[in-house]
Amino acid sequence: MIGYAIIEKLTLELPSTFKTNHTFIELNKENINTLVLGSSQMMNGINAELINSLTLNLASGSQHHDTDFNLLKTLHPKFKNLKTVVIELSYSHLELPHNGTRFWKNPLYLKFYNANMFERPTYFKDKLVFIANTPLFINDIYDYYIKNNLDYKLNKFGFDTINFSGDFKELNYNEDKISLFPKIDINTIENLNVFNKNTKLAIKAAIDAGKKILEIYHSGDFNVELKGDNSPLTKADIAAHHIIKDHLASTKIPLLSEEGKAIAYEDRKDWKKLWIVDPIDGTKEFIKRNGEFTVNIALVENQVPMAGVIFAPVLGDLYISEAGVGSFKINIDLDVFDLERDLLKAEKLPLERKDKTFTVVASRSHMSPETEDYVQEMRSIHGEVNLISKGSSLKLCMVAEGTANCYPRFAPTMEWDTAAGQAICMYAGFEVMDWNTKKSMLYNREELLNNWFLVKASE
Repeated sequence: MIGYAIIEKLTLELPSTFKTNHTFIELNKENINTLVLGSSQMMNGINAELINSLTLNLASGSQHHDTDFNLLKTLHPKFKNLKTVVIELSYSHLELPHNGTRFWKNPLYLKFYNANMFERPTYFKDKLVFIANTPLFINDIYDYYIKNNLDYKLNKFGFDTINFSGDFKELNYNEDKISLFPKIDINTIENLNVFNKNTKLAIKAAIDAGKKILEIYHSGDFNVELKGDNSPLTKADIAAHHIIKDHLASTKIPLLSEEGKAIAYEDRKDWKKLWIVDPIDGTKEFIKRNGEFTVNIALVENQVPMAGVIFAPVLGDLYISEAGVGSFKINIDLDVFDLERDLLKAEKLPLERKDKTFTVVASRSHMSPETEDYVQEMRSIHGEVNLISKGSSLKLCMVAEGTANCYPRFAPTMEWDTAAGQAICMYAGFEVMDWNTKKSMLYNREELLNNWFLVKASE
């Protein structure tokens, strides 16, 4: 009981269930896999008996973050097999004293006090900063509360009142006083310009290209030719390429497009930033008229996709991603498309998935024996496995939105087939892994032909 007395001294208030769990802890501390902390939502929302692994729920209606983390810090050494900790991650964790170089107070003031401290117009993504880098938060919290023994004290607003200084600290973070602070311009109109100008330009390029593609698609006059690699080319590919090229020309960023002229590696090897475009990904699907083709536009910087736009004109599905903002899906009506208005109905990826059956998505036109072997391997691991065939970059989008668990591609693809889809997946929390290097795929390589790859959840 000495250990528990120490905990009680360290915390403002023990969770109401803590003493009743004392016997359970003593009997099961070597086998507890999951620990739940937090307030009444966690206490009432997570039934430990329904979780497969041995779980202890220490959430309480009167609990504070400092209680949570002191409990975790003290119990962590006792629970030798602890694998998962479920906590309520909120704005308070941004105020850890050592994270000033990564996170900033201004988004907190904007979201929770409606106070604009940016000294500029605010953007919708200003409110998304604190949810954009969940892994970083987890690492910082672990480092602060578990590894280090730093002094801290959180007030009722959840701010560190010992290690953090500033005008708001002097006001004791009182909301009424903050609202009267003379330097603050209260933000009353939310600006929904989530994405930067290059990403928005790519969206407009994809939409306009999609309109032209649909015009040709519905006309039935495709004018199909075969390229040198025996892949089909239609006049819709060419028309879309020129529309996208014209839209992106104002950025002065070089363009690498499937339907553009071949560019030698010697000429592009020093490009730090470039657009990688596939005007129609899935030309075979376009010719088959099954609707499973897309417009792909990616902005790559230092070989890493930093933004991606994928538009499926027939389906009306628009996927958008940007580093630091996230990945989103919008179903649009081309006849009345308005970017600012349609962003209001954007869904952040991944979406909630009801069917938990392990699902593999694979190419409709390029199913290889190796892919079939991989599907069989997944069946041996997961039992029942759903296999979905899909065309174009929609396969990567299915993983990003959570409809599929993985996408194995053990057949040839090019950089323009995957760059935009990789951006959508990366900023939704998924990985596009080069099968040879076992690392994330890089772009603007000397060899534009991709290695085999696997799209899956990031580890």
